[in-house]
Amino acid sequence: MRVIYKTIVVIAVSSIFASCTQEPSIKSISKISIKKDNFWNLQSSDIILAKNVGKYADIYVPSDFYAVISAQKNDPLQDVFYSSYNGKNKNIAETQSSQTSTNIFSVTANTIELKTIDDIQISQKKSEKEEDLSSLYGKNVKFSIRNANHTQSVSSSTSDTTVSMYVPELIEIFSPSVLTKEDMYPLCYYENFILRWNADENNENGVAIIVTWTGSMAFGQDHPNISIRRTDVVPDNGSAVLNSHLFDDIPDTGIILLTLARGNVENIGLQDNYYKYQILSETHAVLPLILIRNIKKLSDESHD
Repeated sequence: MRVIYKTIVVIAVSSIFASCTQEPSIKSISKISIKKDNFWNLQSSDIILAKNVGKYADIYVPSDFYAVISAQKNDPLQDVFYSSYNGKNKNIAETQSSQTSTNIFSVTANTIELKTIDDIQISQKKSEKEEDLSSLYGKNVKFSIRNANHTQSVSSSTSDTTVSMYVPELIEIFSPSVLTKEDMYPLCYYENFILRWNADENNENGVAIIVTWTGSMAFGQDHPNISIRRTDVVPDNGSAVLNSHLFDDIPDTGIILLTLARGNVENIGLQDNYYKYQILSETHAVLPLILIRNIKKLSDESHD
């Protein structure tokens, strides 16, 4: 992959930046530089820029058990990878009943039974049937939780807990556009960076924009001991000019992953609130790109 980075032409015409910025008419050239200060002693940084993350704050509510449906596209040229799982949190209180040593609950989303944590390796190796999990996105889905220890003599009204939750539409990044291998790793200027995606008018939770840099550089020396993540939440209206602080401390020509995600979450009390169960749905798309900080108009070259 390193070979790919080094084949990128440093001089970039306006068409490269047009998908990322509001100034497509400016021809530019990258001036490669490495920031040299105490920042390089930083091991990790994880900052949320949004003052209010809304519904997504509920993800951090402690729970004993969880069920997840996920649709992920790890780069623009890959197919969507679907997975689901149902498991027990490792930090479950030791004072809870010994029966919680295994997951005592089964979960269905509409009529689809979610995989137990024992099957997670299988779901990670191969995407679950697209026609199954894909049918849940963009709809109100009924999640039913059943205690496997209950006998058949117990009526479904007392043994099942049901919650209806909207599962947002599959998310897709429209711009910057990557349609071929040659389009991979677009050069994007950190200011006035416009991101476009398919809006979901029924998603009231907004979309999360996550920028991750782990020290990889398109040019120059990598910095493998550094990990930076910046997160913002914006309305799900299909486009946003990104907050330039998402790219704080990431140097010129740093190779970053931009993740766009949306989802929903519900926390449920079971058996007179003795157990806490979290239901989570999510869809995300990842765009790898090269961050550009230092550009200069070609018209200025004659003055140097």
